[in-house]
Amino acid sequence: MTKKMGVYDYIELAGIVRKLRKVADENNNPVWAIKIISTLTAELTDFCELNNSRFDRKSFIDATQLKEVSK
Repeated sequence: MTKKMGVYDYIELAGIVRKLRKVADENNNPVWAIKIISTLTAELTDFCELNNSRFDRKSFIDATQLKEVSK
């Protein structure tokens, strides 16, 4: 990619994570699914922070509607 990610890209990524979590919730929160979603979110936030020094990790995680993110 040559273009830096913008705020709308981050909003879209958070929306994808939120959709994945909704699917997991609809399937009775299988533990493995929640762990995968949390790991994905942690990796995405790390990537976004490296890509943009103004990236707000807390706001991104809040937008995903996850309670906590762990690797």
